[in-house]
Amino acid sequence: MKHLLLSLTVLLSGAAAQAQDLFCKLTVNSEVMVDTKVSTVVGKNAAIGTYDNYQISVRNQGAGKFYIEVYETNVSRSYADGVLRTEEDETKWTLWSREILMEASCRLAI
Repeated sequence: MKHLLLSLTVLLSGAAAQAQDLFCKLTVNSEVMVDTKVSTVVGKNAAIGTYDNYQISVRNQGAGKFYIEVYETNVSRSYADGVLRTEEDETKWTLWSREILMEASCRLAI
């Protein structure tokens, strides 16, 4: 029983070490559309939000590496990647066209 509890503790603490909370923001034409805390798990996408035909998510790649994915339905996917180790570090994706200025960014929630 003692070994079972020890094994469960090790397994659960390893899973928790892979999870990371982020503060993410979506800004469109200088207006904040989404400002949220997102919980990420290594190897999985976590939704940040949507705007018009855009779906924005962030993926935890482990070892402090993250990428923001922006999927524009029927058009394309684009990415911005970075390493987040301190609360000052930021990963930011930007689209600047004639019609729209859109930014998605994430920081560690420390």
